[in-house]
Amino acid sequence: MSTFLDRTAEALLAMHGKDLANVAVILPGQRAAAALQRYLAQRIGSAFWSPQWMDMGSFLERLSGVRQGGRAELLLLMHEAHKRSTGSQAEPLDAFLQWAPTVLRDMSEVDMHLVDLDDLYRDLRDMEMLESWSWNLGAELSVGQQRALGHWRSTGDLHRAMHVLMEERGVGTSGWVARRAAQHIGMHTIPWDMVWCVGANALEPASTVVLRHIRSSGRLQMAWDADHYYLDQLDQEAGRYLRRGMESLGTGVVPPVNDLLERERSLRSVIVPDRYSQALFAAQVIHAMSDDERAKTTVVLADEGLLMPLVSALPKNIGPINISSGVPTGQLPIHGLIQTFLDLHDAFHGSGSLGLDELMALVAHPFVHRGTSTIKLVQELALMDRSTLPLDRVNALFRDNGPTHLQRLLEHVRHISLSESLTGLYNELSTELRPGSFELEQVFRAARSEGELQQLFLVHSISFADRSAERSVRERLLNEERIGYFGDPEGGIQVMGFLETRALAPSHLLVLGANDGMLPKAGHQQSFIPFDVRRAYGLPLGSDSEAISAYHTYRLLQGASSFTAVSDAGGTEPGEPSRFIAQWVHELVPRSRTSFEQSMLSVKATERQATIVSVERNASIQRRMEDWAVRGLSPSALGVWLRCPLDLYFRYVIGVKEPEERNGKLGSDVLGSAVHDVFEQFHTPMIDQRWTPDMSRACIPLVRSSLVSKLSATASREALEQGHARLMIDMATKAIQEHLEHEADRLQDGPPITTLGIEVDLSAVLPNGIRLKGRCDRIERRGDTIHILDLKTGSVKDRTLQLRGLEREHLSEDHGYALQLLIYAWIHMTMHPQLNAVCTGVIPLQRASSSSGIHLTIAGQEVISRNLYDGITSLLVELTNEIVHGHAPFQHNTSSTYCTCCVA
Repeated sequence: MSTFLDRTAEALLAMHGKDLANVAVILPGQRAAAALQRYLAQRIGSAFWSPQWMDMGSFLERLSGVRQGGRAELLLLMHEAHKRSTGSQAEPLDAFLQWAPTVLRDMSEVDMHLVDLDDLYRDLRDMEMLESWSWNLGAELSVGQQRALGHWRSTGDLHRAMHVLMEERGVGTSGWVARRAAQHIGMHTIPWDMVWCVGANALEPASTVVLRHIRSSGRLQMAWDADHYYLDQLDQEAGRYLRRGMESLGTGVVPPVNDLLERERSLRSVIVPDRYSQALFAAQVIHAMSDDERAKTTVVLADEGLLMPLVSALPKNIGPINISSGVPTGQLPIHGLIQTFLDLHDAFHGSGSLGLDELMALVAHPFVHRGTSTIKLVQELALMDRSTLPLDRVNALFRDNGPTHLQRLLEHVRHISLSESLTGLYNELSTELRPGSFELEQVFRAARSEGELQQLFLVHSISFADRSAERSVRERLLNEERIGYFGDPEGGIQVMGFLETRALAPSHLLVLGANDGMLPKAGHQQSFIPFDVRRAYGLPLGSDSEAISAYHTYRLLQGASSFTAVSDAGGTEPGEPSRFIAQWVHELVPRSRTSFEQSMLSVKATERQATIVSVERNASIQRRMEDWAVRGLSPSALGVWLRCPLDLYFRYVIGVKEPEERNGKLGSDVLGSAVHDVFEQFHTPMIDQRWTPDMSRACIPLVRSSLVSKLSATASREALEQGHARLMIDMATKAIQEHLEHEADRLQDGPPITTLGIEVDLSAVLPNGIRLKGRCDRIERRGDTIHILDLKTGSVKDRTLQLRGLEREHLSEDHGYALQLLIYAWIHMTMHPQLNAVCTGVIPLQRASSSSGIHLTIAGQEVISRNLYDGITSLLVELTNEIVHGHAPFQHNTSSTYCTCCVA
């Protein structure tokens, strides 16, 4: 059976012959253009004038006379428009970039759909006004409501200012380029004899207007890539946009096929244990292929995050690889190296010293690692009795123990300029990494992006008051930039993203990331425009994205002879294969020549020489451990030991600090502390009093102002009322208010509650002489039972608070919260020997319905009675002896994914 592009080549030649020079062909991408060029060459068999190949974006650029800008370029242009429209009220660039990407995306969609700006922003203001009025029944609007109304007014002004600037500079968003092409299509002569639009699916209104005008002049040919299976069934979402496009632009010159029903193919669903196993499975399958089989195989990444695991897992001797799956810079190893280097730069220009944890992270990075010499250096650093080192001492250490490239690399932190430092980093890496390697390609692309960004800063006259603001801005502008990789599209294994497959018909497909929620992608649409307004103006909705994903998935299957969809079971969280698999098995397989097989596999990982960081317990370390035991071990420290002993060593034994958030956002730790302070403010005046429903409800109106007041010590009130900070505060406010409301309802009919203590310090010594100490958030009497409670602003899973018994084997790495509550119960019962029983649990603010708390259970029992006291004591003695007096070295637990200071 011929492919869609081969049939298109036949139609092109039937109409134009070999002279195609003045024919424009619009295709979904470069891959499709290369394939169509090859089919034309095969059919002609001699030299010919090639058509002018374009994608829809470049086609609209030609017609509009305007260039489509890159993401960073457009965001900086938008900030210029923001300053024009707001004057002295304009936000600084780093604050502006917290919300600007979403607004820019909204603006582009509005333009692409030819929405009238006056109508849209008037309706958005009116809608906000109606909602505000309905809450206040005509009362004067609050400051917050006035700010919301002002938001849509200022956004409308910003959008108009952006139009003016884009017109002035001749550069714009994809939506504005399309709007301009649609507005001017009747004013210019089409520069081609014929325009072919090949393999299109979801054409936006602006593109449709342009194509309809060309069609009216008799110079448009449509070639739809369609199958009767989803085209003729009106309830099939995969054919929704095709049916709409054909109604507007005609049925086209390439008839639909019936491949889904008539082509013989094998469909296989493979489920592996976890996400990384998908890459291992693909690598093993590819390794077992012959060279000829590899040349016919295409790996499609429905989950683009699997690119790096796949590249790492592929054997080195499989021949050429062509990768055209673009990956955001923030997901690549080069990003981690840059961040670590900038951390060192910040530290040096702040204190003149370098952080020990950042140094070890730099040395251990795969782009810098040099085998045994690196391992020795990491061990030297790990044994140092300090958290920072002066640069001169680091250089001496590296000179004596490390490869020389480390000394040269670190010399670049001396540059005051971030740009100069990073340029030095890239230059050093480019001389050290293997020519033609994937690592070197990342360095080249990152260096090019950095250079382009610095040029944009010059063009827009952007300067920064401090390094922190500059770093925040560059990270926001660069982390989402995509790095694409290219090889030989005619040879070897082909690896591409899902969208790169458009209009192509690979015969043998290996699709990775075929989990539901990834294929099709789940998640809310990033937009500030409310759903009802989007629907009223015909802007894309979530169901539209699913219909587009369905089309791409079905047309990928229709051309395949073998289709292997690889998904994972999700590790600890159950995962499912894509819903398309179930749909095909239920609807397609019984009616077609498609066979289906499903298998669940365990993948054997290739053994590799892993770098193991191990810290032996010497006399110095043992003295530290014993001193720490006298001062007191906290429950959180014991929880870290369960997860990863090496992380405990870095955090609690040598005092390495957790990395600080430097992204300009309100950190979860800062917000969590403020939430605890608010509850302390509410409950402290009521200690030893019965807590009533009215008391709980009286606190509800005070929540937001109290939160802002607590947080104003860390940031200005102006900063707290905008961008990410405002969103986090509003979410925390809602969570606390819902908790208080549920608590009031529970108090209405439940047992009386008396608050006995807030932020209570607990401390007691075990029989082995080791002190345990901690601070619990709340102690209260419910009826006749004492409850020790801990507030949690993050998520808490019930199973992590369930212990099967009081043996050491019953404590796993997931039982950090359970251990914390167990220690609280033991200390409180030790401090109050007359107490016969307690209950202890956490209050998860993310789950208001659990306002009474999720309680620790031991063998299924919530009440911890006095007869369990000796068993708890024995367990805690065994665990603390293991930590303080044990002989095993501190090593990374390979299953731990929550290490904050561990270098492994």
